[in-house]
Amino acid sequence: MKKIILSISMLLLIFVANAQQNKAEIAEKLKAIEAGWNSSALDKDHGVAYKTKIIAEDFYQLGDNGKVENKAASINKQVVSKETIISVVNGPMTVHFYGTNVATVIGSHMEKGNDKDGKPFTRQYGWADTFMERNGNWQCIGSGSTQYKKDK
Repeated sequence: MKKIILSISMLLLIFVANAQQNKAEIAEKLKAIEAGWNSSALDKDHGVAYKTKIIAEDFYQLGDNGKVENKAASINKQVVSKETIISVVNGPMTVHFYGTNVATVIGSHMEKGNDKDGKPFTRQYGWADTFMERNGNWQCIGSGSTQYKKDK
């Protein structure tokens, strides 16, 4: 009987250790998605292709302008942008899990660039993005951000 209890205890410990390792791997994957999202602003399309791929069809965000936007409105904002981003620096990120298929990534980034009139700017944002795993893919389902270092 002692051997059975010991065996069950060992299996539970292995299961818990594997679950923690899996969460750590997923957290790194989500941080990489976020870093790619921020850096995609440097792309010629202002990150439209990357964002289209990682955000869900039922995505909503509260933007730094205080407006609620769905996926189409969020992407369109980037399509019509006349700004040029020349530098993106990602800040620290933390990941919080809610069960096995939902996680929120909280972080920040700083971007430098030129506005539509060619005037240089530096902006710093804080954000929280919520991801859900659907059919094996992690998609952003909700986002909120604030600009806390105003344009220079």
